[in-house]
Amino acid sequence: MIDGVPCLLVQGQFCILPPNATHYEVKVTSKSDYRLIWFCLKLPIVETFVTRYTSGSSVLRIERINDAYIAGPVTDLLEALTDAGHADDPFQPYVKRGYLLNFLGIVAPQIKHTVPNTGVPASAVEDPVISSAIAFMKTNLHDPDLGVRSMARHVAFSPNYFNDYFRDRVGTPPYHYLLRLRMDESRRLLADTDLPISTVATRVGFTSPGHFSRTFKQSFNESPQ
Repeated sequence: MIDGVPCLLVQGQFCILPPNATHYEVKVTSKSDYRLIWFCLKLPIVETFVTRYTSGSSVLRIERINDAYIAGPVTDLLEALTDAGHADDPFQPYVKRGYLLNFLGIVAPQIKHTVPNTGVPASAVEDPVISSAIAFMKTNLHDPDLGVRSMARHVAFSPNYFNDYFRDRVGTPPYHYLLRLRMDESRRLLADTDLPISTVATRVGFTSPGHFSRTFKQSFNESPQ
């Protein structure tokens, strides 16, 4: 249903929904199983969903597969695809198919990258993605909202792919590495400055001095002082 209007898709068809359109999926009784793949564009992020209908149980399931960072002329392609849909041209089906395949050619590889990396480990120091991510962490240690999602956005990866990519090369997940950097910097500040614990906690991204003290003790087996 799109803005209260039924829209039935059959095999091989696609539908482009404009922003803010009210829509939801209604189960269509079928003797066969079917699957519908759809994308939600929040550029530069594309969210991927799959709708699955099982005829035996008459159950409709919607699953969010992953998020992918998209670098490419996706918006222009979709606008061209929409325009082609309104054109009165005998070649219209072929033009639309060409734009759609182009769009999928950009999106599909990024979605594939969310599969955990199982390639040969590279040197973390020489890897430009790893070095950029670590530099980003060090620059933003004070930011309490710094996390895997913002790190991934910085290196133009999806969060899941970045988490696996970093872990496979560094040997620890990025969030754990970030915590290590924060603890090391807090220890240096406590040793080299006269800053109070509350200020040190803020400088390394903690909003609660109590939480900072507990984390510090877990890391170094001693309380900050």
